[in-house]
This record gives sequence, C-alpha cells and structure tokens, in this order.
Amino acid sequence: MGEERFIIRGGGTLSGTVRLSGAKNAALPALALSLVATGPVHLRNVPVKMGDIVVMLEVLRQIGCRVVIREDEVTVDPTAASEWEVPDEPCNQIRGGLLLLGALVARFGRASVPAPGGCKIGPRGYDIHLNGLQALGAEVEDHLDRIVVTGNTLVGCEIALRLPSTTGTENLIMAAVRARGRTILRNANTRPEIVDLVLMCNRLGVGVTIGGSDLVVIDGPSEVRPGAYEIMPGYDEAITYIVAGALLGDVVKIERVEPAHLQIPLGILAMGGAHIARRPTELEVSRGDRLAAISVVTGTHPAMNSDLQPAFAVYGCCATGTTRITDTRFAQRFGYEEELAKLGAKIRVEGNTALVDGPVALKGTTVSAPDLRAGAALVLAGLVAEGESVIGNIEQIDRGFEALEEKLGGLGADIARARG
Repeated sequence: MGEERFIIRGGGTLSGTVRLSGAKNAALPALALSLVATGPVHLRNVPVKMGDIVVMLEVLRQIGCRVVIREDEVTVDPTAASEWEVPDEPCNQIRGGLLLLGALVARFGRASVPAPGGCKIGPRGYDIHLNGLQALGAEVEDHLDRIVVTGNTLVGCEIALRLPSTTGTENLIMAAVRARGRTILRNANTRPEIVDLVLMCNRLGVGVTIGGSDLVVIDGPSEVRPGAYEIMPGYDEAITYIVAGALLGDVVKIERVEPAHLQIPLGILAMGGAHIARRPTELEVSRGDRLAAISVVTGTHPAMNSDLQPAFAVYGCCATGTTRITDTRFAQRFGYEEELAKLGAKIRVEGNTALVDGPVALKGTTVSAPDLRAGAALVLAGLVAEGESVIGNIEQIDRGFEALEEKLGGLGADIARARG
C-alpha cells in the first residue's frame, strides 16, 4: 500500500476558525495517573486520534485497565489492572511510556517498562527519573532495552533534579503520591502540562502544590480517588496555526486556546509584524504588511518551550533579515535544516543556533518529516511554497496532531493525505 504522505499546493491565503485538541503532553501523564486511582477516572478533551495517545491507551489495556472511548472523552477503570510488566510493543514507540514507571510503582510496588522511544531530537536521558526513584527508596535496574523498578515501601524525601526534566518531574510526582511523608522536588519543571497534572492530582484528592517556578511538593501517602478531569488545550498544536496565520492569514481564528501559555511566542511574532488579537480563550492572527526577522531562544519554563521553535524557522524564510533560533535544551533539534533547504530555505546551523535568511521564495518539492515538530514545520513550509510539496513520514506528525489536514483544509489550505 505504501506509506501515507501529505500533498500540499501552496501559495494561498488562510481564513476561518480552527479549534484546538487537548494537549498530548498533558493527556499522557493524566492517563498514567489514572492507573493509580482506586476506581474509574473520566477524562475529557483527550486527543484520542493522536498516535502517542493511541499507543498509551493500548498499553493501559495490555496491563488490564478497562478503557472506554466516546469521541474525545476517555474513561479508564484500573481496578482490574494486574500487570506490572509492560510489553515492548507498542510502548517502545513513545517516550510517554516512561511515565508508567512512577504510576506502576505507585500501584503495584514494582514496574518493568521498555526503554523509551519518541522524537530523535538529541540526547534525552532518563537518569533523572531513575535517580529520583532511588532517592524515594526504590531499587532500579537499567538493562538499556528495559527498565525494572522495585519500590514496595517508598519514603518521601527532598530531591534536587539535575535538570528540570518534564517527564522526570511528572514521574516523580506519581511515584511520590504513594510515598510515606512529604516529597520535595527542587529544580523541577513547572510548565503548563505539569500544572495540569497537579490540578488533576488535587481534583482526585492528592495533596500536590507548586511553589515558584521550580518547586513541587507532594504529601503522601495519598489515595487517588475516582473522578473526572478536563485536559488543557494544546499550546504546542496552537503554534502551528498561529504561525500559519502570521504568514498566510487573512484572519485565522483559533478557539479554545490559553493565550497565557503562549505569551513569549505571541510577543515575538507581534514584534515581527504579525497582527494578533487576544481574547480569554481565543486568538485571531493575520499577516502584517511587512514581516521582520526575529530572535528566538528556548529554555526551561518560563522560557519558551523547545517544541515550538521549528515553526519559527519557516517564519524566518518569509521575514526580512536573519532570524536567529537558539535552543538551549536540545542543541541537535535542527533536523529540519536539510529538509527546509530542499524547499529553498537559506538556513545554517552554528552550534545550538539556526540562522535563517529571508525572505526567500520557497519552491515545492518532496521532503520527509524527521520528527513531530519538524514535520509540522515542513507542512507550514509547504503551505507557503509555490507549487506542490509532498511530505513523507507523516506518522511522525500524526503522533501529535489530530486530523491536521482537515483542520488546515477548513482554513482554506490545499492539503490532502495520500497513500502509495
């Protein structure tokens, strides 16, 4: 049959309304936390068609949970879960499977999960997870292809994370829920997805608080009660439509968004000439008369998230001057350089900085998505480029987007999914 690909005919304008799905990176830890509950957990606004979510739901079924899906609502009943050893397939396809370490240890006192997959964007070690679990009293065996943790009696303590890891913070929150006494995480990550996890913990009866920008406190042992929670909207999905509007928008309206999660990128784009109107849960974005080069620096929250930076490389192709994109977290997250160059981009990488000269006239061609966010950037480039672009390896894009071609098509983009 052949792999699926996007076929895009670019050069048009965009207008209309798009509604965001729930955030993938908030839904994954929420699903993992559901495993720890004493009864059914009902989650709303779950992006059930995203590839990573499909995998996580299947993994929960594999270990014995009952999973019911109705549109974008998921009920996870963990009461029959009995398996603490997670099979390799399909869990090893996603990095989010690593989150099951803390959840399984909290539920069963032990866990065995395959080494994580996910995007290839440079070194993404998980020693922070393992060192934190050891500090709580667990025994850890890292067999490179599989991680085994035994922790029947966890004891709360103070843990200083080597780096403010997102999934590391989430994993330790879930494990510490069942630890005896207070756990204090210092140099923790407190980006919006983690705030969402903390709010869910509170809703289900767990005492977790965030202090400042890098402190999380968990009071255990706590019982995770049955209940309901609504997943936050995806700000990482939002940036694709925001940049599309800034480059091609007549008026692109984005619904169910949290502008507070996007303060920095919205400010950067406004300085570059895009027209942006903010409302409590909506944005309206359109192209300015003249787009100017910008400077982007990613870093640990509250700095801009690394996930957002690939889209700005496409913006740089359309702006006057040299756009600088510096990634302080993932220095190798410029896998899109060669693919964008095939479309005509003038882009070079120096250390952890990409320099994009513009404006250039992008021309449609055949490219391949190296990872999720880079793939979304290639879609943006295809929308801008003259002629037809073919984007392969789109299963990477599907990992973090629901019906991207349908949502962009609703804005007037000429984009279709094809096979063969």
